[in-house]
Amino acid sequence: MIDFKFHVVSLIAVFMALAVGILLGAGPLGGALGDTLRGQVQDLRTDREEMRAELTDTRADLDSVNALLEEGGPRLVDGTLDGGRVALLAMPGTNGDDLTAVQDSLADAGAEIVVEGVLSETLVTPAMGEERIDLLDDVAPDAEPDADPVATLGGAIADALTIGHDETESLDDVAADGELLDVLLGAGEDLVTLQTDPEGRADVVVVVGARPEPEPDTDPDEDSDEDGTPDVEAEAAERRIAHVTALQAFGAMADEAPFVLVGAGESTRDLVGVLRDDLSLAPAATSVDSVGSVSATVVTPLAVAATLDGIVEHYGFDEGAEAVLPPAVATPAERRAEGAPPAVDPESPTQGESPTGGTGGGTGADDAGTGSGDTGGSGTGGDSARGGTTGDDEDPAP
Repeated sequence: MIDFKFHVVSLIAVFMALAVGILLGAGPLGGALGDTLRGQVQDLRTDREEMRAELTDTRADLDSVNALLEEGGPRLVDGTLDGGRVALLAMPGTNGDDLTAVQDSLADAGAEIVVEGVLSETLVTPAMGEERIDLLDDVAPDAEPDADPVATLGGAIADALTIGHDETESLDDVAADGELLDVLLGAGEDLVTLQTDPEGRADVVVVVGARPEPEPDTDPDEDSDEDGTPDVEAEAAERRIAHVTALQAFGAMADEAPFVLVGAGESTRDLVGVLRDDLSLAPAATSVDSVGSVSATVVTPLAVAATLDGIVEHYGFDEGAEAVLPPAVATPAERRAEGAPPAVDPESPTQGESPTGGTGGGTGADDAGTGSGDTGGSGTGGDSARGGTTGDDEDPAP
């Protein structure tokens, strides 16, 4: 049992320790300890000021680069898409200013935007599978019973709005895909909302996505539904599934026509980041990261021109980017004047290089035929042959 004597001894010990500390601090240890602490504080202040100065310099350099790109960007892209026809589509949640910036840059490059639209939540939301199946009955009634609704609907959008990979097709003959286009328009906001009536057919699809997704500001170990998976991990998994669903549609679009995705790629929480993490999701798609930045605005028309020339790569500064700028290539008008064949298969040996002057062959997906072109690389044949020609077609005129 603790008695009064014990309390007295404890209090005396505490006060003695306090007195000793005061004496030592004011005496032999006071000067050295104070000097050390003051030196550490001064070093921290110096480091802070240096970091502020570096940050200020970095921001000034970045502002200078952005100003240079804003001023010189139109001249850099000027004429690179002369004769190009673009179908410009936006993902749900895309920043309106980002979409306008891409639109203006494509126009500066000489492209004609023949149709603009916004993709619906129905197409890209994983939980809306039943709604997609209902749309499939209208858009593709002849589809196989086991056909993937996302891919089928995505391919139908590209098929209705573009000439596909065959540049010998007429750009102005809207009636060629008129029936399918009427079906898409009849689907209304359930599939894609076209904000302008198509002025002819596009030869490339450009999709603009949302800016980077911020990391959730929550406890990483919190599990509100007590299912054994932390909320942060569950949210990340759901977001990835949503991105994978969208990329399945985009992969089908890229199989039907040249395709460029402009989006965020900072991490696998972002659309372009997920694509670059698993290129098999849309192997024929070109990507541009850093959406919303001046660099992405300038790079996009150059990437579109390269994709139309058969080069499928990934541009920008984030993880998985293969180059900052695409290579210089012929304009769409120049290729048509030369009688260029369809673009090459993105998986052919010429990927990343201009196919001009190469020898290519293709395998017909629908008729199992093979053929070769005077220009271009290997490709998948059928109704949307990419590179070369199908076995039933003639070689393109030189």
